Amino acid sequence: RDDDAWLLLEFELWLHAVRDATFAGQLADRYDDRRFALAGALSQWTEDEGLGRLQHPHRTAGLVVALLLGAAMQQRLDGNTFEVADVVAGVRALVEGDTC
Repeated sequence: RDDDAWLLLEFELWLHAVRDATFAGQLADRYDDRRFALAGALSQWTEDEGLGRLQHPHRTAGLVVALLLGAAMQQRLDGNTFEVADVVAGVRALVEGDTC
């Protein structure tokens, strides 16, 4: 499926990183950059929605990335596993669990 290309690329990058420590460091840096950007967006969204302030935005961003990638994997294997609304609820629960 064409819409799965990005997910397949992610898996290929992870497999390559497991076998190559130098590449693993580069991939980790890439993910750190993405978590940093997402942390800012999540912090702003949390404040805009009146949910409070994120206590650990970088950690919460990492958990959101993990949830989204894991959900994408599950959906690819079994499209009936859950609905998009379930993923949104999961992201919201992660964010709300880190607010003060």
